[in-house]
Amino acid sequence: MRPLLRVRPGLALPFGEAEFGYRDDRFQLFTLLGTFAMLRTVALRLFSVILATGAIVADLDTLSVMAQQPITPGEKTTVWSQPRLPDGGLDFAGALNQFGMRRTPPERNGLVPMLDILIAEDFYGPGSYAALRGELGLTDPPKTSAQFYRPDDEMRSMLRQAATATWTRQENREVSDWLASNERALGKVDDVIARGGWFYPVIDTQMTLASGEQIAGIYCASLDVLDVLRDMATALAARSLMRYGEGRPDEGLRDLLRLHGIAEMLATSEFSLAALLMAVIDDHAREVVQALLQSNALRPADYSALYQALQGRPPINPDLVVLTTRDIIVSLEALDGLARGRFRETGVYLHHTSGLSGSPDRQDEAFDSAKHLGIRNWDQVALDLRQTLTEIHQALREKTNLERNRRLLQIQDRGLKQTKSKTGSELGQRIRSGEATDSERSQPIRLALTSYLFLSLYESVNGVAKIQMSRQIALTALLIEAFRQRSGRLPESLDELTPKLLRAVPKDLFDSQPLRYQKQGGGYKLYSVGAIAKDLGGPDPENPRQGNFGIVVAGRP
Repeated sequence: MRPLLRVRPGLALPFGEAEFGYRDDRFQLFTLLGTFAMLRTVALRLFSVILATGAIVADLDTLSVMAQQPITPGEKTTVWSQPRLPDGGLDFAGALNQFGMRRTPPERNGLVPMLDILIAEDFYGPGSYAALRGELGLTDPPKTSAQFYRPDDEMRSMLRQAATATWTRQENREVSDWLASNERALGKVDDVIARGGWFYPVIDTQMTLASGEQIAGIYCASLDVLDVLRDMATALAARSLMRYGEGRPDEGLRDLLRLHGIAEMLATSEFSLAALLMAVIDDHAREVVQALLQSNALRPADYSALYQALQGRPPINPDLVVLTTRDIIVSLEALDGLARGRFRETGVYLHHTSGLSGSPDRQDEAFDSAKHLGIRNWDQVALDLRQTLTEIHQALREKTNLERNRRLLQIQDRGLKQTKSKTGSELGQRIRSGEATDSERSQPIRLALTSYLFLSLYESVNGVAKIQMSRQIALTALLIEAFRQRSGRLPESLDELTPKLLRAVPKDLFDSQPLRYQKQGGGYKLYSVGAIAKDLGGPDPENPRQGNFGIVVAGRP
């Protein structure tokens, strides 16, 4: 193993000496941002704290360490010095693009063929599409022959339903016609997967979006592109089940494997939002397998082919989670921006880099009002940020998912309690009167910047584990069916599959207990307890967000 990112003391990164994650030859590491609803809830809470207490003032001299050395991105070390902004500040977005382009050049970037699938200016807003192609070094004009026509809300709902059971064209003409209209675009998925990597550059510019919204600083439409990939994944899942339903299992299997191919490509991304889509795709793949088992649509040879194909996919290691370069850069640029008095710009910046669904106006106002009460020592803010990130990093290095979750939640709860206990009149009065310590003044900023990262890290830990468990559940379900074909009955427990079919009963990564298996009425449930780490009796079709997830096969005649 070799360090993916090493931070050395004395440079602009205010974290001291630390190694953020490791890169193993077999694995690509990633993180993902949390769900938008959770992020919005936390963000509104954080910005209300800042609005109430106020604790920011520009003090460039005490934060001069942030602008001393150039940025030299690399896989082993990252030294900060270049590029620079016109006012002398560090161009973190430029550094991210340099780093990403080095790791994932255009010829290995699945985003490049994706650009030909999307509607250019209508999708991105005036100017941004050209800027994006420029960041990727693309000079050829875009091709539009494979344009993807996104489903409206009604069609999206119909596609999701079609991705849960086998069907035929005659049974659902509307969905099959929509799939036919996007045949050429879906055919581009193979080109996207073949690139093997994913990097979405950020655009550092001032521009006006199609909505009329003014953007200052960082703009990135990666979330929108991932929404398109999500729709394409849903379409592939629906088409896979249509092809199986029409007796074309070879074509159906290829569509199912394309789902896994997209997920594996996104696992290479330095842009952590990409990983959010992996869990969605994996849910689709697991539901396709469940539908095939329930409908008994698989031929005897298909069980073996599907098992070998799924087993042969490169594994995702749930025990190695990296604090990504992008997330570090976001925290640093926000801190640098606040120290330079860019209060409103920092609010816009965090809004557009985090994918928050709320309006940025209140966030801008919160940062802008915070300048009235000052931080006298920005080095203290950097120190507090370093200490918190070190704790988070240590939590990510825990060996089990259960222990990582426990430590991350402890860090979050402690940070919220510390700030809540001193918010409102108490902390505000202390800052106004000049009695607050430097550490107390830094608390709202530290909480804002680390909590921006926290949910993404927490969700990444559970997202990686869910992807791993979903694949294990699908593989184990195929072995259960193989046992039923051999023995004419379902196994009483997963122990009956060992050692001929399974070397050992798989462990649930969420609580380190054996994977749950229950017989019921001629069928069975096979499931994980999920991030809640509580056995609620298996998946609840009426409440998919309940927490447990897996495969449920009803009794067959």
